[in-house]
Parts: sequence; structure tokens; C-alpha cells
Amino acid sequence: DIVYAILGIQMMIAVTSVLGYFFIRHLRRIVDTVAEGDPFIPDNARRLRHMGWLAVAVQLVALPAGALAGWFAHVSHVQYVDVGFSIGGMLLALILFVLARIFRKGAEMRDELEGTV
Repeated sequence: DIVYAILGIQMMIAVTSVLGYFFIRHLRRIVDTVAEGDPFIPDNARRLRHMGWLAVAVQLVALPAGALAGWFAHVSHVQYVDVGFSIGGMLLALILFVLARIFRKGAEMRDELEGTV
């Protein structure tokens, strides 16, 4: 049973790592557009929204990972395990969704301004 628990934990770590890779890739592309001087583009709004969903996905993976880690800690007589759902992670997702809307609106306003000039 412990071997299956370790394999399950490793699989959840792999999934979280892949999600983290995509999160960092989106973040890097946003930073690149800031360096170019034009961050308020529709692509950045889309990237921020995807980053929000990635943050939610990490929290959803953390729920079974926390349960599995708790069971593993009980079986192996470990005193303390701190893995699971994070309010901070959900707050991050919420902030990313809000920023996505702000960037989308900023891109719309910029396009509207360019159309009137």
C-alpha cells in the first residue's frame, strides 16, 4: 500500500510540475510584452485567464494529494504533514481573473482610442 501511495504522490507532483511549467511560460510571455512596451494586448488578458485556471487546477490537485499525504503520514507514523488546499492559492486565482479582465478592458480601450485618433 505504501508503494502505491508513493507512486500516487509522485504522479501528483508531476502533474503539479507540468501546471507550474505552463504558468511560468505564460508569465514569461507577459513579461516579454511588458519589455516590448505594449502589455495591454488581448493575448495577455488570455494568458492571465489561463494562469488563473492553472492556479485553480493546482488547488484541485492539492486536495487528493493532501489526503494521500495524510494517509501516508498516518501509516508511516510521521507527526506532521502540511499538504493540501491553500486559501492563498485560491486568492491568487481570483486576482489573476480580475487582472485578466482589467487587461482585456485596457486592450479594448487602447484599440478604441487608436480608432478615434
